[in-house]
Amino acid sequence: MLELEDAITTLLANTTETAEETCPISRSNKRIASVAVAAPMAIPPFNRSPLDGYAFMATDSVGATAENPKQLRVVTTIYAGDAYEGTIRSGEAAKIMTGAPIPAGCDCVIRQEDTNYKNDVVEIYEELTAFKNFCYAGEDINTGSTIITKNEKLNAIKVGVLASVGIAKVAVYKRVRVALLCTGSELADVGEPLAAGKIYNSNRYMIEARLKDLGAEVTVLENIVDDEEAVAAALVAVADSVDIIVTTGGVSVGERDIMPAAFEKMGATQLFWKVKIQPGTPVLAAKLRNVLLIGLSGNPFASLVNFELLVRPVIAHAAHDPSLNTTTATAIMANTFPKKTTKRRFVRAIYADGRVCLPDNHSGGSLYTMSVCNGLVEIAEGTKSLVAGDRVNVILL
Repeated sequence: MLELEDAITTLLANTTETAEETCPISRSNKRIASVAVAAPMAIPPFNRSPLDGYAFMATDSVGATAENPKQLRVVTTIYAGDAYEGTIRSGEAAKIMTGAPIPAGCDCVIRQEDTNYKNDVVEIYEELTAFKNFCYAGEDINTGSTIITKNEKLNAIKVGVLASVGIAKVAVYKRVRVALLCTGSELADVGEPLAAGKIYNSNRYMIEARLKDLGAEVTVLENIVDDEEAVAAALVAVADSVDIIVTTGGVSVGERDIMPAAFEKMGATQLFWKVKIQPGTPVLAAKLRNVLLIGLSGNPFASLVNFELLVRPVIAHAAHDPSLNTTTATAIMANTFPKKTTKRRFVRAIYADGRVCLPDNHSGGSLYTMSVCNGLVEIAEGTKSLVAGDRVNVILL
């Protein structure tokens, strides 16, 4: 029975990181850049006006006051998207709109509201300094500067930055491909009538959703009854098209806990079976060629604990994305957990502002109470009980 840290180390050592691919920037949000990206152009690509007003040479406004305005002849109007090829000379001005290129011969822009315009002449009532209201070419991005670093996780802003310099595609790491199989003769799919002795397959939807939360591409296999031959055949059939196989159920020591035998029939090499944690002790791991197989408990809460502690770091490593890993915090207990802990234990908890509260129901089969929780309190082996005021470690989900 492995310690949790040893199990994680074993899994990561057997995890294959995804290769790179090129994808359109429209699908690159939350992807990990596999190479650094340099800007092929400057942004803005030209000197531009930040407002609607008039562009001219600042020296033409020297001495301008409300009582003694300077008058400049307006020789053109430049709109955003225009390309004015002429030069504005001393004594002249260009009417200009926000985002339009500032023409040659101009080094400042005055707000339209601060002027008076009539008969092709604009009156200036104040002195402007050179480069007042003036956006330089390259003010945001210089040509050749690094705009995306290798292993950076793209977001909406960085997607916009790529678009701003005309980049249509970007090199990223492929998404992690995961096959999910939830086994158990007792399982019924949602939408089906629930026969006597059956339960709905919550694990299938919960684990699929968590995998997608972490950016994985998920292939869900149809539920298979407790038959090791059928399970092995289904997993072998999908193995060449995925990076990781996750299963739930069939990993304990009951007569129908067939997953260890199914992994063996596939030809997979077992990495470990059972981790020294509660719940989810009988978690199973194996390797088939480059595919990692992780068999989680079938108990809903135990499968979630197994997932967060063991599958989540594997997905983060395979995806080149450490941000997917859990974070931890130290918190003060707000209430009591009276049970003795004979094995390193993880209990559901509600964390806020440095304090943590445990719900009343800690049944392994209870899923609803977890829906109002956002963390797992770790309890060390041998702890007799926790009381209000105790300092504990919380894994934040």
